Order: sequence, then structure tokens, then C-alpha cells
Amino acid sequence: MMTQIHLQESCASLEGFWWQIMSLAVDDMKMTLPLSSLDSVVCAQTLDKLIEDLGAEYTSRFIGQFCSMWPGRLERLESAMHSFNSAEGQDAALSLKSGALMAGATQLAELADCLHRAFSEMLVEKLGELIGLVRDVGCHSVQMLSTLGISQKIPA
Repeated sequence: MMTQIHLQESCASLEGFWWQIMSLAVDDMKMTLPLSSLDSVVCAQTLDKLIEDLGAEYTSRFIGQFCSMWPGRLERLESAMHSFNSAEGQDAALSLKSGALMAGATQLAELADCLHRAFSEMLVEKLGELIGLVRDVGCHSVQMLSTLGISQKIPA
């Protein structure tokens, strides 16, 4: 039986917002998030599918690792921005994007994709704004993921 994740959030509410951001050039991106979207940072359907495919124990461990890696990932992005290291920034953004997608942190994954594009084009004036958004949405995503209780506590 699939473990149920009790979230009121819906992935569908993000579709229009992210289509709007992703359809714009990075130069023209609006650097604000609608307040209603902050209540939808984790996609329960993605986590349900992960649990169905890989089991609750693996999913619980993966989510725990994703959350524990968050500070280091953010630090890598900030370091790459401060050192103007495009390659490091792209690598850090792709790492964050792939982990966030698998964890169901869809907004964070979309922002990481935007950040990857900004690093690849070295749009220095956008990096600070994007990293600020990534920090806010990432912290909110990790907070939500940390409180889900996907399965019973797994012994270390």
C-alpha cells in the first residue's frame, strides 16, 4: 500500500506561473514569486510516485539526504556567484535541479534551471536575485519536506 502524504498543495497550481517564467528570456525574467505559490513548493504526487516506485524507506532516506545537503548546495551557488565561476555555478544549479525534481520540490527545481541558464550566460545582475529566490524557496521546501514523515523513522 502506498504511503499517503498529506499535503494540501497541488502541482497543477504552479503550471501557469512556471510556464510564464520559462517562456521568457532570462534577461526579462520577473524576479518575484506570487505569495500563493509558496504554499505549493512540494508536489505530493511526485513523492507518492517515488514511494510507489522505490519504497517508503528509500524515499525517506533520499528526502533526508536532500534536506541535509541543502546548506552545502546553497553555499556552492553563492560561492560560484561571488567568484564569477560559471562552470561551478552551472554544476551546482544542475545538482540542485535534479535533486529537487526527484524530491518533488518543483518550484526549487524550476528556479535552479533558471539559475543554470543565468550562470551559463553569466548574467551577473540576475544571479543575486535568483539566488535570493532559491534561498527562500529552498528553505521553505526543506522545511516542508522535513516535516512530512514519509515513513517510520529509519534506524541509522
